[in-house]
Amino acid sequence: MTVTEPTPYVNAVRLMAEQGDPDAQHTMGALLLQGEEIAQDFDAAAQWHRLAAEQGHPDAQHDLGVMAWEGLGCAPDAEAARQWFTLAAQQGNPDARNNLGVLWATGEGGAQDLAQACYWFALAARDGLPDAQDNLQQARNEASEQEWRAAQERLDALTAQATDDADDAL
Repeated sequence: MTVTEPTPYVNAVRLMAEQGDPDAQHTMGALLLQGEEIAQDFDAAAQWHRLAAEQGHPDAQHDLGVMAWEGLGCAPDAEAARQWFTLAAQQGNPDARNNLGVLWATGEGGAQDLAQACYWFALAARDGLPDAQDNLQQARNEASEQEWRAAQERLDALTAQATDDADDAL
């Protein structure tokens, strides 16, 4: 699809994005990244995603991670990808959790740590991401007993903290 003029939808999203709305900034970045309803522009996509990401938008953080990892509009940078995925994963983004697990499992962008990989894959699988379960099984098969126990302990601590937080909210 060739787009010559922005659609009314794109114009409305751009206006909200320019006013600082992080959801609109992320949407604008996604439209530019995918080249939907507007010409594809990786540089502009990164700019909009960064504005949203700096406001804590986890989907924009994830998308910046993907752009860095795949080298979209920049040289591939697995270290930057790991940083963006970490921010998004800590906020519960399942795709970022899975991607972060891949980076930990492979050692791209930093140290290899199968305990960390298992932890992030387990969270993404808990979130319902189908690929994460397969990735978890593969990492589990490659992990030592010590690495697997470390991942389980971290997950148990996270579960205990969530239970305490729920009890405190009552």
